[in-house]
Amino acid sequence: MRKTAFLIISFILFWSSCVKEEFNPELLSTNITISPTVAVPIGYLEMTLEKYLANPAVPEQLTQDATGFFTLLYHQEVFSFNAEDVLALDGLLEDQSEFYNTSGFDLDLSLIPNDLVLTQTILMNLNFQNGSNARIDSALIENADILLDVTSMYSLSGDIQITIPQLTKSGVIYTKTTTINGFNNSAQLVDYKLSPIFRNDSNIIEIQIKATIKPSATIIPNNAEIVNYSIKLANLDYSIIYGYLGQQNINIAEQSISLPFFEKLLDGSFHFETPKLKLLFENSFGFPISIWFDKFDASTRENGTMTVDGSAFPLQANPLTIKFPTLQQVGQNIKDSLVLTPENTNLFNVLEALPTQIDFSVQATSNLNNAQYNFIIDTSKYKVDVQIELPLYGYASFLVIQDTLDFQFTDFYDPATQKIKKMSFALDFINSFPIEVDAQIYFIDENRILLDSMFDKPFTLQGGEDMDNDGKTDPSLSETTIVEIDSEKLERIKSTRYLLNKAMVHTTNSDASPPQNVKFYSDYSLKANLGAIFEMEELSTSSLNN
Repeated sequence: MRKTAFLIISFILFWSSCVKEEFNPELLSTNITISPTVAVPIGYLEMTLEKYLANPAVPEQLTQDATGFFTLLYHQEVFSFNAEDVLALDGLLEDQSEFYNTSGFDLDLSLIPNDLVLTQTILMNLNFQNGSNARIDSALIENADILLDVTSMYSLSGDIQITIPQLTKSGVIYTKTTTINGFNNSAQLVDYKLSPIFRNDSNIIEIQIKATIKPSATIIPNNAEIVNYSIKLANLDYSIIYGYLGQQNINIAEQSISLPFFEKLLDGSFHFETPKLKLLFENSFGFPISIWFDKFDASTRENGTMTVDGSAFPLQANPLTIKFPTLQQVGQNIKDSLVLTPENTNLFNVLEALPTQIDFSVQATSNLNNAQYNFIIDTSKYKVDVQIELPLYGYASFLVIQDTLDFQFTDFYDPATQKIKKMSFALDFINSFPIEVDAQIYFIDENRILLDSMFDKPFTLQGGEDMDNDGKTDPSLSETTIVEIDSEKLERIKSTRYLLNKAMVHTTNSDASPPQNVKFYSDYSLKANLGAIFEMEELSTSSLNN
């Protein structure tokens, strides 16, 4: 039966940087009588999964269910974009025009019996900054400024009125009147409804201009300009838009996901029974967004670059359309996901190869399925997270890990006045994890040169066993192990600066056929004591002089 990759990382680093806590001298053997003696604690460790995997410095997270069963999660926000990244209105619309004397003769305003009324209609195209031909059926304008500038070279009495039929508030059409007096006049629009005319792929706003000029002692020559005006819609910002918002190509930079936990591993095989790689989507845009991958590659330590692929992967010919809110769900954030497993991708092979980073490039397009009615609000957001889910259930074999511990003999005696006649190391373990460990400790000098090893052959630590058939292992207690260091080895290792702890780990019965899967729970732990016993000899004055 094919297994999926299962991670057992640093929680079996049972000497891992040995946290020097309270040393239990009762665990040291009392079978050796040395006088005078010095019993020195080197390291004490009580290891749990939470202590070694729930590290806030890296994006790893440990969760547990009601039974205490652990799942390792790697979670990272990959990318997100908001409404302005997709559709932003043109920030400024403006036009300028004039009224001319087109009567065919000089116009004497003192002779006109009534007000002179002149009218024009100008059209402004309201579009989006990205050049989209999106159709706006209606939009609630959160804020906009209207600036009207009216000038004339003549001393005229009268006013100009602008009317925008497509701009209303509480059903009332927007109208603004200003005198013909040669200075700017502005107003702010808040919470107006805008319903443009959609024609020739443009959203058109009609602005009706009406100039009313009163009789005065002014003569305007034929074909001369009577009034000049300019009108601007500035700082246009929406709170919601309804219509068809077109096919928007959303640019997303290539993304990378670091997988630092695989970098801790030196060698071995890892088999996960139920791993999942999830793409998690959140979408409050009121239109469908379709995605596909141009690239989804894993950089691995075993097989170089591997492409992650399979039947679940969306391609340009068969994109994945993300769920989105309906008109009845305006303002809601709709969640969706794409779950990649060994059944629908080659995730098994990728995890076996120890991936340290995943690089991918995604393309996104809106309205690819030609949905005819959309909406967008100013708080609309689209977010994609990646989550690697590794339930700690499976098996591992030939897993090699190592770490170092600071250690030097001069911390425990003064070589100028003392001599070590005899030395022993004492080790003691209590293990409730379902893992077996073959470990060796090496003595390393300050130049990282190997001096010797502590054991003649690797030390074997048995895993816990389920003694009461409750589905969980019970602790395995090792006998206190005393390692005596003879004088020749002692001489070789006197310049030790570090202890290099190297271990080969495998889960219980991982070599069975088929291998036995095991689970890891929050109440599992590994307790270890490491200490040293020295027999000292005080150097005499004569020996010191010699």
